Amino acid sequence: MTRNTPKIPRILTAGTPALILALLLSLAGVAIAADVEREQRLVAELEASLFDGNLQRLSAGKVTFTAVELAPDSKPVRGSIILLHGRGVHADWPDNIGPLR
Repeated sequence: MTRNTPKIPRILTAGTPALILALLLSLAGVAIAADVEREQRLVAELEASLFDGNLQRLSAGKVTFTAVELAPDSKPVRGSIILLHGRGVHADWPDNIGPLR
């Protein structure tokens, strides 16, 4: 006597890891696009409020980003400092980078 039980589909098959990877990569593309849009908004805000320095567009491979370049106030120049801001803030953020500049 055989039972008529429904077959449970196998979730993991040979193509499942590739499918999961493709899904994760597609979600990463959405996140990167959102970061680029946010970065563009922050650059526009910075352009509107920047009094000191010049905005420089830099690129590394296919990625383009913005930096603020300031000329030295004194001669001779004795060194330089690179200030890096955190995520979601621009290069003249008033709570940290702006006062340090």
